[in-house]
Amino acid sequence: MPAAIASRHAPGAQLVRPQPFGRRLGGAAFRALARRLVPGVHDTQCGFKIFDRVGVQHALRRCRVNGFAFDVELLRQIRRGGGRIAEIAVAWTDDQRSTFRPLHDGPAAFADLLRLYWLELR
Repeated sequence: MPAAIASRHAPGAQLVRPQPFGRRLGGAAFRALARRLVPGVHDTQCGFKIFDRVGVQHALRRCRVNGFAFDVELLRQIRRGGGRIAEIAVAWTDDQRSTFRPLHDGPAAFADLLRLYWLELR
């Protein structure tokens, strides 16, 4: 299995302390767009991921974005290379120390997703 990832949104996951409403809303929009690029994956952005070395090295060579949408592209490239992704439901608690700043990082994250869509059309 090339990838196993934690998921806050897969069946069986629990949100012990959810994010503030604005973060949840932005996250839902991001997941909706990401789901079209990586079908079947509920949560591309949860921090815990483990990869098969050969599979991830092959996928990394094809990645083009390096911002917050990097995870989406990496998982997409793993799938394109024939790899499977196991999504493990977790109990998750919001941490206010997150490095993601919605007003600063949100537009760039969505722009990276749009770039991934554009790269797919080429």
